[in-house]
Amino acid sequence: ASLVAQFEAVYAPESAGLLVEIVVTPGDHSDLPTLELNASVVASGVTIVGGSVPSHGRRLSSGDATITLRPKAGHHELIRTLPGAPSFRVRGLRLSGQVSVNGSHVNFEECTFEDSQTSEGGTLAIVGAGVVEANACNFSRNQGAVLVDGGEAAFATCRFEENIATEGGSAL
Repeated sequence: ASLVAQFEAVYAPESAGLLVEIVVTPGDHSDLPTLELNASVVASGVTIVGGSVPSHGRRLSSGDATITLRPKAGHHELIRTLPGAPSFRVRGLRLSGQVSVNGSHVNFEECTFEDSQTSEGGTLAIVGAGVVEANACNFSRNQGAVLVDGGEAAFATCRFEENIATEGGSAL
């Protein structure tokens, strides 16, 4: 099933009360609509993970196993979470579009936020009562890396490189 179809499944009755893991195959997944999690999601939690990364253990691979998600042409927002959304975990993905966390909790692990152009805010925008924990993530070549406005953010072993902003700071 396509990534969009898998993402839509978190709203389906079959997902009610379950922790849903979506495994994204290597490659460039372009032209995606905004992937949204809100209070209508019936899954108790959602994880999007790159490739076949095990929850515990390690992955050995040869060749390029990069997994990139990009929004539709002309759109900037890739992922949006809203108040009432279940916990959300993103692991091992390259995100080339704005991720907006509003009134929800999101964990990012080993993700790269790069080459994103946003109309306002940062590539990672944490607003309202949003909470983000980012571990071992890279923020590179973005028009504004992170915006925190009314939310909370914790960054552990993250790198910020070559980010720019037209107003205020370019990293945070």
